[in-house]
Amino acid sequence: MTGAGVGRLPAGWTIERVRELSGVPDAVVVDDARAVTLVAWPPDGEDRPVTPEVVIRLGALAVVRGAGGEDWYTGHFEDDGSVCCWSAGTLHQMLRGL
Repeated sequence: MTGAGVGRLPAGWTIERVRELSGVPDAVVVDDARAVTLVAWPPDGEDRPVTPEVVIRLGALAVVRGAGGEDWYTGHFEDDGSVCCWSAGTLHQMLRGL
């Protein structure tokens, strides 16, 4: 967990644009102080921890940007607040794929 606080959306992005593109009217950027795991595919591979820089809550789903990277990950929130991710791409791709 990073404990760094609430991250910022990339230049040119607003929470309103995130809400419009995702179709989730209550989407919000949340605290990044949480464990994030990218699940391996195929399943016999190794899961990889991701240090979150930005975490967007879209109901029970999440879109996460890893620190120092360009990739965004789609996943879901676990009961303990951690995020389990299963796909990667651009922010636009991840929001349209919800």
